Amino acid sequence: MCSYTGYSKVRIISFGWTWPALLAEGALQKTVTRRQWDAGYAMLFKVGELIQAYDKSPRFKGKKIATIKLLAAPYLENINKMPDSDYEGEGFAYLNANRYLLPKTMPYDVSRAGFEAWRKSGESFWVIRFERVK
Repeated sequence: MCSYTGYSKVRIISFGWTWPALLAEGALQKTVTRRQWDAGYAMLFKVGELIQAYDKSPRFKGKKIATIKLLAAPYLENINKMPDSDYEGEGFAYLNANRYLLPKTMPYDVSRAGFEAWRKSGESFWVIRFERVK
């Protein structure tokens, strides 16, 4: 989704289910997200770009909660190649440790076993690696 303010283009990524992990501090903070985008859209995102992070889509009255900086260009990856460290990077470890923060509509099992099952699904996703800008 793109929105325009004046002459500058501002991109938005919403983190509906995992936004609490995005705002966490320390080792369990969310640093990666996977999306089922088309290639043309994924290629619009560039290394170093600042992206507005929303708690949910602005179409559904989402609010900006942070700014993130892309650490790499998005790349397509089969989920079975996802590194073990992405259990933390996806925010699952944080949400598993803080289950009271899980949205009622969360479609994923955020346990380590749930992560492993997701990885075995064999789907391909665009991987977006980032850091939160203070």
